[in-house]
Amino acid sequence: MTELGKLPGTRDYLDCSRHGEVIKTPGILIVRPEEPLFFANAEQVFQVIRQSASDARPHTVVLSLEVCDDLDATATEALAEFVSALNQQGGKLALARVKDRARESLMRAGLIADNDPVVSLYWSVDDAVQATVFAGNSLTTL
Repeated sequence: MTELGKLPGTRDYLDCSRHGEVIKTPGILIVRPEEPLFFANAEQVFQVIRQSASDARPHTVVLSLEVCDDLDATATEALAEFVSALNQQGGKLALARVKDRARESLMRAGLIADNDPVVSLYWSVDDAVQATVFAGNSLTTL
């Protein structure tokens, strides 16, 4: 898992540990798994994200799924459990760069729906961050 920060003057988000010039968005933890989520790693990846969120105490976690072409049942279930735990602590999850097959898995699991989505989806990390920032800096923190 990689924590991302914004490259000043752009809409680009880069690895915080490799690019000292990036800026973290206050109150938002932005992370990206570096390998596809599937049955063998999903629970461990979400445990790492949960620990990072516990340390950072963000009001929103933005999860970039750009490396995930699909989500199997185990990965989808682990994501649902993560969302539930985050919501219980007053946090929100925004998913960015979600590909079509992964979106279909999330729909089947009831995590996204036209009328009442459990998680919000965005085409880019910057879209997710901007929507979160503009939607309410008054969101409760974890």
